[in-house]
Amino acid sequence: MAAVVVVLLVAGALLGDAVARTRAETEVADQVATAVGSDPSRIGVSIGGWPFLTVLATDRLDSVDITAPAATVKKDQQSATFTDVTIHASGLRNVRDIDATVMDSADATARITWKELSRLSGSTITSAGGSRVQLVRSVKVLGASVSLKISAAPSIRTEDRRIVFSKPQADVDGISVPSTLLEPAVASISDRIDLPDLGNLKYQSLRADSRGLVVSLSGDAVAMKDLIGG
Repeated sequence: MAAVVVVLLVAGALLGDAVARTRAETEVADQVATAVGSDPSRIGVSIGGWPFLTVLATDRLDSVDITAPAATVKKDQQSATFTDVTIHASGLRNVRDIDATVMDSADATARITWKELSRLSGSTITSAGGSRVQLVRSVKVLGASVSLKISAAPSIRTEDRRIVFSKPQADVDGISVPSTLLEPAVASISDRIDLPDLGNLKYQSLRADSRGLVVSLSGDAVAMKDLIGG
């Protein structure tokens, strides 16, 4: 009989913990969705660690994983829409108040689609295959303005969050255009693309794929409000 009582108590505790965890995940999803302009049903939230109910006493969580199909981040005068967003955070403090929540460490990936990159830059940017992008730009060649499809290698300048393009290549009627003529054209595009400041979550690198540029970010002591515009 005692064994049955113990089993029932354990089952009740597990059930209560699971219900509390689910409610918390739903609440976080609602707040994130509101902040990034998405439907809560499309935000994935998974809280790690057990038992969850200890958060009521410690105000801490072991980890949280968040996914979103799209998120628009607005900081100061900058705005950018990211897709396929994933965030893994460890050691979260002050979790009962999302505006005060701080993560000991966080890692994230997100994609900037070609359409969004073109909007940010004011120029048409698409994939050139492999790790390169194609930019459509007018340049002066022998005194004439020529519209060129320029291939370049994208990267991110971490100190100012600016996407830059290096090693530009283009040709006219099979004749290569000197890079000295192309570099000012691609630089003028880069000057328009600085990504939103996410506080201590820093942009680390990016790579091109068929759907856009995938950025990787990481940081320590990351404030949740810096990620959701709080």
